[in-house]
Amino acid sequence: MTGAARGIGLGIAAWLIAEGWQVVLTDLDRARGSKVASVLGENALFIGMDVASEEQVAAGVAEVLRQFGRLDALVCNAAVADPHNTTLESLELSHWNRVLAVNLGGPMLLAKHCAPYLRAHCGSIVNLTSTRSR
Repeated sequence: MTGAARGIGLGIAAWLIAEGWQVVLTDLDRARGSKVASVLGENALFIGMDVASEEQVAAGVAEVLRQFGRLDALVCNAAVADPHNTTLESLELSHWNRVLAVNLGGPMLLAKHCAPYLRAHCGSIVNLTSTRSR
């Protein structure tokens, strides 16, 4: 579950745990993610991750497999935006590139590295989006 330290990601992670799932929470905010995982209990594991980094995604997937031996679902929720930056004229190219890397590249990298393990157990990929990402 990416983007799991707050908002929709946290809500879905908590619901999945309540339904009996073991959930790996990932987020760029390592301090908050670790705290959230400890509050959610023993069925929550936190892995700090920048979904725009293929190296971090690959390492995160390897850690999930090391801890659990399988992967049943992938929920891509991590996203960045700037709701206060609404004009094209004020948009910095570096910010736009980061939005694309996280919001489009992240789900692609996660799917790329998770797909073989999801196929093995008929797992699913769920991609979410929101206009209120951070």
